[in-house]
Amino acid sequence: MESLAIHQQDARGYGQPRQASTSRLSSKQGEESLRGSDRRWPRPSREAVVVSEDEAGASSQSDEAGAEALPKDWSFTSHLGEDLRGADLSGADLRRAVFDGADLEGADLSGADLRRASFKRANLMKAAFDGADMRDGIFVKARMNLSNFQETRLDGTDLRGIRGKYAIWRGANWWDARMDDELREALAKKWPRPLTEGVSDQP
Repeated sequence: MESLAIHQQDARGYGQPRQASTSRLSSKQGEESLRGSDRRWPRPSREAVVVSEDEAGASSQSDEAGAEALPKDWSFTSHLGEDLRGADLSGADLRRAVFDGADLEGADLSGADLRRASFKRANLMKAAFDGADMRDGIFVKARMNLSNFQETRLDGTDLRGIRGKYAIWRGANWWDARMDDELREALAKKWPRPLTEGVSDQP
């Protein structure tokens, strides 16, 4: 009887190690499978992620800088009564644009193309027009005191009724523009027309 019990214990014990070895084998195979997947799909390093983010930021900044560098094209557009104080419109294309009644005090329009643009009754106090092309523009009754019109082109520009006695007209051909006699006399004294073949505005 004792030998039979021992034999049964040996039989029961014989099966247990086999089950344990099987579970260890399946666990080992799973770990190897995971390692293999890691080898096939390596995770990006922290340095690579940081570099890619920096490159993306630099690319967006360069795109924004390029967009800002492009000249503005507002030709044939309407901006009636808009608040454009201090606006940067330097070098902009403003041909035939309408700014009647708009507030452009302190705006930068230097080098802009203002041909046939309309600024009736607009506030242009302290605005910069130096080097701008204002030919055939309409500035009737605009406020233009303390503005800079140095080296502007004013052929056929309508300046009737403007306030511009204290503006800077150096190098501008104001004598080719339409304006009130009172302003013309004031500009002739302060910004006299250069002598050309003996012709002068002075009596």
